[in-house]
Amino acid sequence: MSQQLTDEEQMARSGPIVGLVILVGIGLLLWGAWVAWTR
Repeated sequence: MSQQLTDEEQMARSGPIVGLVILVGIGLLLWGAWVAWTR
């Protein structure tokens, strides 16, 4: 039970970080596609 709680705590802590990484990744992909398209 305690192991499950620690896993949930780790997920809650890493959640925002993972979200930021995904948003940055999508932003870079969109920016790269826009630059390649405008060229």
